Amino acid sequence: MSVSRSVVKAVSTALLSLSTLLVLSISLLLTACGGGGGGSTTPATPTITSVTAVCSPSSIQANQTSTCTPTVSGTGNYSSSVTWSVSPTSMGTVSSAGVLSPAGTGTATITATSTQDTTKSGSASIVITSSTASEWTWMGGSSTGVQSGVSGVYGTLGTAASTNTPGGRVSAMSWSDALGNLWLFGGMGADSTGEGGYLNELWKFDPALGANGEWTWMGGSSTVGINGGQSGVYGTLGIAASSNIPGGRVSAMSWIGSNGNLWLFGGHGSDSTGSVGYLNDLWKFDPALGTNGEWIWMGGSSTVGCNCSNGGQHGVYGTLGTAASTNIPGARDSAVSWSDASGNL
Repeated sequence: MSVSRSVVKAVSTALLSLSTLLVLSISLLLTACGGGGGGSTTPATPTITSVTAVCSPSSIQANQTSTCTPTVSGTGNYSSSVTWSVSPTSMGTVSSAGVLSPAGTGTATITATSTQDTTKSGSASIVITSSTASEWTWMGGSSTGVQSGVSGVYGTLGTAASTNTPGGRVSAMSWSDALGNLWLFGGMGADSTGEGGYLNELWKFDPALGANGEWTWMGGSSTVGINGGQSGVYGTLGIAASSNIPGGRVSAMSWIGSNGNLWLFGGHGSDSTGSVGYLNDLWKFDPALGTNGEWIWMGGSSTVGCNCSNGGQHGVYGTLGTAASTNIPGARDSAVSWSDASGNL
């Protein structure tokens, strides 16, 4: 009987130790898993620790932009979102993507501010200098071409329109008046039908009209004609007329007088008979006459002088240093010309 009690006591002691060990193991397991007692671990609070900003390039011209990039650091499930600002505000604007568009010159401070914690921000400086390079702006006409030249759109004579545009051409003559208008005459190129030849139309471009300026067809023909260039209509020497018009030509000499009249001399093209050669006629266009201005034949010959290829009138030189009504330079094109303060050529 005493043996049985000893065995029972030993077994009881062993079971008690095993029970204690099991309880201890379960407790350790719950602790390792973040549990125990039915509780849970509280997640870390999102916190912004710092915000920095880097802008590239850090030095730009007033017609350029700079892109800024933020770096947001923090703990927990924090937000990396920022808002942008520029100081002083007169230096430009910053988009939501961090792109600075300048509105002045100097040093601009660009700041990125955390949307989660507005006390955290970072800044970068950008030096903005004046633009040293000019830039082209496409204001009108076609962006594509064909071998024979893009056709002109003439519209209505004397009426400006956003759709009007001269055809493609080379070696035309041009002037600018006191109001900033561009005047264009002739050249070799395409007429309203796409036909190529010597042109004799007069155009005016007014940059103040419409969104990008507008062209006005002011005179001459919208076609080159059957001879490859319209003949000149000279009228009476020294008398203005609405029907007068120089013949189609290229590479004439042109200038603007002190009173705003346009002057034209020579070139290579069609005379009054349709013959083509070197010209020595002198023309004046007065924009104040008639409805659309009028041309006046002021001197030189109305013909090239012969039916030969590339003919031209001889010069009459007179006496060196002495003016005379009979003096006239010989026919030519592509000469060099200039005008003085008095409007003399």
